[in-house]
Amino acid sequence: MKFHVSCCAEIDAILADRQTSQRDGSGEKVLEEFLMLFNEPVSNERPSRKLFLVGATNYPMRIDVAARGRFIRNIVLCVLV
Repeated sequence: MKFHVSCCAEIDAILADRQTSQRDGSGEKVLEEFLMLFNEPVSNERPSRKLFLVGATNYPMRIDVAARGRFIRNIVLCVLV
């Protein structure tokens, strides 16, 4: 099975929470487009897309709740220095 891999650093800047962020019009359009593209629910048994999206952030709580719901799995890595 072939699929596309897309990596996005600081994904919280693109998919910022609509309730708490101060965004301009273009940022809101990016979030709306993401939500429309990933509108239907995806399950592990029957994925509807062949896309593997890796989003990295230091602030996962800043990502919009609706956008977080589009991801099948969230992996949290704690790095202690």
